[in-house]
Amino acid sequence: SAPDHLHFQSGNKGFMPIENEFDTLRKRFGIVLSQNPQLLVTAINDGLRRFIVLESDNKESLIASFNHIYSYMQDLVNGEEPMLNILSYYQRGWRVMVFMRGKHRPWQYYEEGDKNIMISPGAVDMGGVLTAPLEKDFNKITKEDISDIMNQVSISSADYEKLILHLKTIL
Repeated sequence: SAPDHLHFQSGNKGFMPIENEFDTLRKRFGIVLSQNPQLLVTAINDGLRRFIVLESDNKESLIASFNHIYSYMQDLVNGEEPMLNILSYYQRGWRVMVFMRGKHRPWQYYEEGDKNIMISPGAVDMGGVLTAPLEKDFNKITKEDISDIMNQVSISSADYEKLILHLKTIL
């Protein structure tokens, strides 16, 4: 059956910082999980986000490798629809960035008073454009807050490492 909570957005290429930073991120933090003429799969953990990148011109290779990620994440949530943010664009082939989520919102979103920060990261935020709908949050948020929020909503480090091992053996 089709997932219940799909949400699609489109935008202009070059809008998100991750597009320009990608080669540097791959060089500094990338772990190649699979590489052949049809497909390159890289895991990246830059300390802020943990994600898998699929690169190919071959639709079938992209779908098959994405399905492995989706199935693994679905197993983590007992068969429910897994939380994923996906960024995709074409640049000398398709590049699909899959951000596996651990939770929908950080604890700060639900807090009262000064501790409240109404930020609920989505795909654009994972791509480097953090959206603060309230001016009070824009003015007070710190680098440490952003790091904490992104780490909370990303897949846990332990589950990410298990996913990497799984993908290395199956791809």
